[in-house]
Amino acid sequence: MLMTEPIQVELVSAWWESLLPLAAFVISLLSVGLTLWFRFSDRVRLEVSLSAAIPILDPPLPQEGIERTVVTVTNRSRSASTEITALELELSDGSSFVRFDPGPGDVVLPKRLDAGASCRVSYDSRSLGLALNGDKKHVKWVRGHAVSGHKTAHGKRSVKRAQQLRNYAVEYPDNPWGERRRP
Repeated sequence: MLMTEPIQVELVSAWWESLLPLAAFVISLLSVGLTLWFRFSDRVRLEVSLSAAIPILDPPLPQEGIERTVVTVTNRSRSASTEITALELELSDGSSFVRFDPGPGDVVLPKRLDAGASCRVSYDSRSLGLALNGDKKHVKWVRGHAVSGHKTAHGKRSVKRAQQLRNYAVEYPDNPWGERRRP
């Protein structure tokens, strides 16, 4: 009888093949982590801006031609919505102007602001300038200020806009409609 020795077969694989399960595990953990981060990190991001506008209306209303200072807030988040409860003009001394006379195109607050949407309110520039030339001479800058259900957002400080408001009030001291006085 012939005796044969058992044959041993050794399977040899490349060194990197043993790292594949570990890499798959790390990638799956990273994927779950990013999914959770994107889902729960979608916070409300509000952008507040300040600008000047002169409304031209059709049909003409008494507000036509009066310069207005406009505070605009835009919801820059991907999917979160919020409710804007106040849009104000904040001053460097911590006080703010309250809007008494709505302008054309102003929204009624509170206002729901969905992702990508914006809303605005405006203030009479002449009245603001008179206040800055009067009781508020110490004010150095103005900025937009938005209060929502999620957070309070501030715009950029504008020294230039504060000076423009002062100059506008000096240029049109007596005429509330902003028309140039005839000599």
